[in-house]
Amino acid sequence: MASRRRFVQLLHKSGSPFLMCAKVGQVPVMDCLLQIKYDAVGLPINMEYDPSTKLYYCQMDAEAFTAVIEDGEEYVVSGVKVNLFMNPDNRLADCTRIRRAVQEEKKLVAQYETGEITLPAIEKLRSKLKYHSVTQDKETKKTTFSFKDEIEKKAYAQCGFFASCMYKHDLNGIESFHEYKFRDEHEKNFFGLKEDENADMQDCSSEESADGRAFIYFVGLILLDTLKYGWKEKLKPRIKSSRDVLDIMEPIRYSRYINGNTHMTTFNAEQISVCNALGINPPPECMTSTAKEEWRRKHEPKKRGRKPRAENKVDN
Repeated sequence: MASRRRFVQLLHKSGSPFLMCAKVGQVPVMDCLLQIKYDAVGLPINMEYDPSTKLYYCQMDAEAFTAVIEDGEEYVVSGVKVNLFMNPDNRLADCTRIRRAVQEEKKLVAQYETGEITLPAIEKLRSKLKYHSVTQDKETKKTTFSFKDEIEKKAYAQCGFFASCMYKHDLNGIESFHEYKFRDEHEKNFFGLKEDENADMQDCSSEESADGRAFIYFVGLILLDTLKYGWKEKLKPRIKSSRDVLDIMEPIRYSRYINGNTHMTTFNAEQISVCNALGINPPPECMTSTAKEEWRRKHEPKKRGRKPRAENKVDN
C-alpha cells in the first residue's frame, strides 16, 4: 500500500489526473469517514442513495496533507477529492463483527486482570490485543490495560465502506464509481488474457523492441479474444475449452521447400468446424473432396429452380 500512496503522490506532483481506489483506514480517506453523520436508525445523513447500485455515496474535498516522496523530500498534496461508498448490508455485518471482537477482547482482558488466565510475555500480549493498550510497571511488574476508544471509533467508521481518490476529474460520486468499475473490468480482462499468453514478463534491450513486442502481444490478445468468443458461441457444446481449440489447430503445418514449392497439411473435420465457427476460409488445397463439397453446399448461395435437363444424344 505504501507503494500505491507514493505512486499517487508522484502522479499528483506531475500534474497527471488519476482515479484510484484507496484504503479506507489511511489519510485522507479516514478524515472524510469521520465526517459522516448518522441518524437514529444508523443511516448516513450527509450521503445520497443510488437505487441502481444500492449504495450510499458522497464526495468530499480532502484536506491538504504533507507526504514524503523520496530522499526525505516533503511535498504537499492538495486538490484531491475522496469518493466514499457504503453498502448498508456490509456495514451491518462489519459492525456486528467488530462488536463481537471488542466484547471478546474485553472478556479476555478481564480474565487477565483477575488472574484467571496467566499473562503472556508483554510483547506477545500487545500483539494479541487490538483495542487495548498495555503498560507494565518496571519495578512492580504490574500490568494495566486501557481501552482505545479512538481505535474503536475508527474501526466502526470504516464498516461497509470503500473509497476512491480522484484528481482533475469532473465527476460526481456515483459517476466516479461507474467510471472506475468500467476501467477495472477492462484491466482485469486484459491481465487475464496476458496470463493466457504468458506475457507477464518482457525481456527487451531497447525501447523499439519493447514497442514491437507490445504490439505483437496486443494483436495476439485480439486474436485470442476472437477465439474465445467463437468457442463460447459455437464450439462450446462439442469442445471443452478454448485451449482445446488451439490443440486441435496445432498439428497444422506449412512447409516451404528449397525449390520454392509449398505444402500445407490437410484439414480434418474438427479443424474445418473450427474454421466455420471463426469465419475463416480454409485453403481449398487443404481440404479433401468430401470436405470441399460440404463447404460448397454450406457457403455457396443455393440456386433456385430445377437444374436444366441434359439432352439425350443419339449416335448415328
